[in-house]
Amino acid sequence: MAFEPGHEKRGGRKPGTMNKASGAGREVAALLLDDPEYQRSLRKRLIRGEAPRLELLLWGLRYGKPRVKADEGPKGTDPTADLVQMLEELGEDPNRQPAPPVVEPHDGKEDPAPPASAPHEANGGKN
Repeated sequence: MAFEPGHEKRGGRKPGTMNKASGAGREVAALLLDDPEYQRSLRKRLIRGEAPRLELLLWGLRYGKPRVKADEGPKGTDPTADLVQMLEELGEDPNRQPAPPVVEPHDGKEDPAPPASAPHEANGGKN
């Protein structure tokens, strides 16, 4: 039977009922986040700069995310210009290629640390 506009709604969750999986996830998150040992570990990682995404989230929660109106652009640029025009107006070369990544030498005696952007499993839970 195909959907017909105006038909009586049957089944599904009642309005305001939480998804069971979401509730279970929140419980696990609460257990972890309320754990003093985890909080000490997190604080150390933040201080060492090993949790950049979380640090950005915390700054946003504390001070709010900056709001930029659609009609605003960097000083000295036309807000209606596209990115290439803005870069040219600011004296930047829009065709400039980013610098190649810096590769640190490795002596082979121990495993190198994974990059900060590596998935959680790949870096031993440091992010």
